[in-house]
Formats: sequence, C-alpha cells, structure tokens
Amino acid sequence: MNDLPCPSCRAPYPRWRIVFTPGVFRCPSCHARLTFSLDSMRRAGWIGALALFASAALADLVLGFDQLTTWRFLAWLLVFALVLGQVIRAIVGVLVLRDDLHRLDRPPK
Repeated sequence: MNDLPCPSCRAPYPRWRIVFTPGVFRCPSCHARLTFSLDSMRRAGWIGALALFASAALADLVLGFDQLTTWRFLAWLLVFALVLGQVIRAIVGVLVLRDDLHRLDRPPK
C-alpha cells in the first residue's frame, strides 16, 4: 500500500501515521494543513457502517440476541468501531489542503 501524497508538495505521508493522528494534521515537508476529502469520508462511513452491521449480525448468530444489549458487548463494539474507523480512514482516505476546503464553504462575495 503506497503512502498518501501531499496535495501541495507531493511528499509522501505514511498511512500508519493516520491511524494515530486526529482529523487535521501537517505535512512533514511543507507543513501544509491537511485533512481528508468529503467524498473519501463518505466512502469510509459507508464501509464502516456495513462492517459494523455485519459484525453485529455475526455476533447475533454466535452469541444470541440477548447478549447484544449488554453493556459489555456495547463497550467492545464501541472500541471495535473506533479502531475500525481509523483503519478504514487510512485505507480509503484522500488528502486535501485544509485551507482550500474552508474557502470552498464560504459564500461568494
């Protein structure tokens, strides 16, 4: 799996760093503020939702329906969802400049 290119300077940004960083980070070479594109986050949301639904359905078959509403199962599902979200974000994410993203949201003068 290749590193993600910075949209400003095309320097590689390692995918493993994305798993351990928040949503906004800086390019190591040009120090541009980077974030993920809206389309890639929508794609990651769909993939994560399908994966969580599949894991809950599989847990229902293995553990039974009465175990799905316990606090222990919900706590493990929450931890699984957080880790899964970071991994999916690193796999399907596309980097964009953070400053350009805010300029697009402003109404024209």
